[in-house]
Amino acid sequence: MTEYRGRDYGKKFFDFFEAFLKKRGHDSIVYYADHPAAITICRRRGCKEEEYLESIGEYVFYLSLRNTTKREIVIGDYDPQWPILYEKEREEILNVIGHIALEIEHMGSTAVQGLGAKPIIDIMVAVDHLSDTEKCIAPLRSIGYKYVPEYEEEIPERRFFNKGRPPKERHYHLHMVQKGSGFWKCHLLFRDYLRMHPNVAQQYYHLKKELASKYGVNREAYTSAKTSFIESIVAKAKRVRSKDKS
Repeated sequence: MTEYRGRDYGKKFFDFFEAFLKKRGHDSIVYYADHPAAITICRRRGCKEEEYLESIGEYVFYLSLRNTTKREIVIGDYDPQWPILYEKEREEILNVIGHIALEIEHMGSTAVQGLGAKPIIDIMVAVDHLSDTEKCIAPLRSIGYKYVPEYEEEIPERRFFNKGRPPKERHYHLHMVQKGSGFWKCHLLFRDYLRMHPNVAQQYYHLKKELASKYGVNREAYTSAKTSFIESIVAKAKRVRSKDKS
């Protein structure tokens, strides 16, 4: 079935199925999903994740057909509560996996003072080996984190967890990576460069505002459009670091 991948057949089926039920007068759908591709589609369509049925290995998603509008990308002003929320969350994480985690860092835009961002606290946890993730799933679930294994297809060097349901709840993303990996180094380089160069941080803020306005609900296009800027800053940060060492 490889020849059918990447052609959006799954998305097209969901579009057709939901439109069909809506015309028939149904106002909601409950999906049971166990395949990574189906789980990814449900999440990207804005389905509400109700629960994970561990006994059968399936996620339960709810979708209202009355309002299937995706949430627009909103870049808000800097919130001084962000570092405080991170520190509180860090303590909770250490309480349950402190014997496994080597380091924990606040990453992303909410980690840079004065930088506006989406209100998501990104947390990066370093471990010895990615296989250590298995030992962290249950402890992290006890404090509200859900493991999202299908994202490994996009970024195989990271294990991803999330917590909270926006906009009513605070939203956290936890990225578990191997200590010293490229993911670990590049995200810290980018964060630290923005912290040291407020003018560049403001350039990034204005770029994000512009892209959010341009792409609306298309998060994939928004993320892709930021890539060249991020890569250029990481390259600058690497050159600065090399000069400092020489």
